[in-house]
Amino acid sequence: MNTCVSRPASVMISSASVRTETESASSDNYHIGLYGSRAFGPLSLRSGLNYTFSGIETVRDVTMLGQKLKADYDAGTLNLFGELGYRMAAGGSPSTEPKLPCPSTSG
Repeated sequence: MNTCVSRPASVMISSASVRTETESASSDNYHIGLYGSRAFGPLSLRSGLNYTFSGIETVRDVTMLGQKLKADYDAGTLNLFGELGYRMAAGGSPSTEPKLPCPSTSG
């Protein structure tokens, strides 16, 4: 049996923003994940999870009403995935491995 557990090389941080004369929006995102695999002879199981936390802010000036509308939200997305593979070789030729992927996302 061969086992591997790892995490992404780093925690990823991303940001996006849009600004006009009367509106602005921004999103700051933090991503982290974990991955693992285990081989049982020719059968292998791979799985992992990723989590993203997002902080979202918007501002809008409603000049007709003289108001400034603001929104500030936090959101999280969890992505789970798994894969089952079976390595097959035919008489000295390179091996092939059909896979059965099983993705799942929750937001």
